[in-house]
Amino acid sequence: MFGFSVRKDKHGQYEKINLKHDDDTDSLERSGVIDGAVSFSGEGDTSATKESSIGVVRFYRHLVIILTGVNLLMSLATVWLGIAFTKRVPYQLTKNDVELVGLAEVPVEMELYRFQTGVRESTPFFGPPNATTDAAWGTILNAGLIKLTPEQADTLSAPTAKDQQDPTYYVGILEVFHQLHCLNTLRLRAFATDPKVQFADPGHTAHCFEYIRQSLMCLADVNIAPISWNERKREYAIHWDATRQCRNFEKIHAWALDKNHKVSEDV
Repeated sequence: MFGFSVRKDKHGQYEKINLKHDDDTDSLERSGVIDGAVSFSGEGDTSATKESSIGVVRFYRHLVIILTGVNLLMSLATVWLGIAFTKRVPYQLTKNDVELVGLAEVPVEMELYRFQTGVRESTPFFGPPNATTDAAWGTILNAGLIKLTPEQADTLSAPTAKDQQDPTYYVGILEVFHQLHCLNTLRLRAFATDPKVQFADPGHTAHCFEYIRQSLMCLADVNIAPISWNERKREYAIHWDATRQCRNFEKIHAWALDKNHKVSEDV
């Protein structure tokens, strides 16, 4: 706190003494200047010791302030780096280890996959049936039937057949390949121009629609897609080709094709 005091000079006149800080006030009080007191003679060493102690206190006070400021700056820098990193990597895997999933203990690894649905980019699977698209679909429909041990077969919700080539094993199918089979059936019939193909086996078509519906609801994908606002249409629009967290299908497909798991359909 800043202030001032006065004292009488030898002629009885008052003169003002400027005080710069509380610490200076304390020093003047101790030296007897304030309140008309006189300085203590013969105690110079004691005053020097007191001044030295005050200097040490001031030093540590300033040191604490400096260290506090440095710590605050480091904390702010850490927060800034975290925000900057998040902006560079806006979508990250919640887990990236391999997990054995399901009765057959299929090794599942998560990955970030950017969808390409034909809005901006397409894939070999995109479009009506032709040599290119049919070949692409063929590469993912060549797996599915897998070997099960008797213990695994006993835990299924219904009896399952034995492997006709090796009766010590039983046979099951990974649901993803059944789902792809149904989707391919709908693809062929949706694009067909021949009514005999388009309306062939309506019961199977209805089964595939219902099976895929229940499969989607069973898996209940909880990825969150970004949304844009269409000012002209005054409506929201989904970003079709967003990045999503997915199971690595290629590795599941490779596992199903492995000779230790695959059941040959050639009987």
